[in-house]
Amino acid sequence: MTNPRVFALRRRLTLFGHDAPNWDSVPDNVKLKYSSRRGGLQLSFDQGGSWKPLNSNLPEQPIRALVINPAGVMFAGLAGSGVFRSNDRGVTWEQVSIGLTNLDVNALHVDERGYVFAGTANGVFRSADNGNQWESLRGEFRIRRLPLLSPLDTQLPITPARALLTLSGPDDQRTYLFAGTDRGIFRWASDSTGWQPVNHGMPHRDDDSGEASVAVFSW
Repeated sequence: MTNPRVFALRRRLTLFGHDAPNWDSVPDNVKLKYSSRRGGLQLSFDQGGSWKPLNSNLPEQPIRALVINPAGVMFAGLAGSGVFRSNDRGVTWEQVSIGLTNLDVNALHVDERGYVFAGTANGVFRSADNGNQWESLRGEFRIRRLPLLSPLDTQLPITPARALLTLSGPDDQRTYLFAGTDRGIFRWASDSTGWQPVNHGMPHRDDDSGEASVAVFSW
C-alpha cells in the first residue's frame, strides 16, 4: 500500500426514528436548527453575549412588539394571538386580550400615564388597567349641524396600525397619540373622540381625505 491515509468517521446524528436520541440530550445549537418553534422571546443578562428563552405559556407565534411599563410589567404583542403580559420579567406569561377584536398585533406602546396601546391589523386599542380590559379607539362618524349639515368622519381607516407614539402638547395639557398606518399618519388627542390625518408634506397625499399612500412602520 502506497501513501496510506487515516480517516476519522463520525456517526451522523439522527433526530427522528427509533434510534433518535433523547431531545433533552441534543445540543442547543442543533435544537435551534431543527426546532419547529416559529416565535419566542429571548433574554440576555450579559449584553447579548448569550441568550435564554423565556416562553412559558407563550404560543408559537411571531412576537412583533415588546414593551415594559414603569412598574416593570412586560407586554408582548403576537401575530394572531393578541397581547400577553408578564409580571415576573418574562418568566411566565398570561394572555390579556379581553376587548381586542383583532388579535393580529403589530405594535405596542406605553405612555407616561401607564396606558397601554396596541396597534393591530385593523385598528388601535387602549388599556388603562395593565391589559385587563381593552377599548377600541375607532373614532366616530356623525352629522355636523353647524355651520351647515355635513358629515364628520373621524374614524381610523380600515388599515393596519404598524407604529404607535404618544407626545404631550407644548401649549396645552393634552396628550397626542400618533398611529403609523399603511395610509399615512393619524393623530388622536386625549380630549377628543376621533382621529385626524396629519400628512402635510408626506408624498402621495390625497387633498380630499388627508390620507397618504405611505406605509409607516416606525418612528
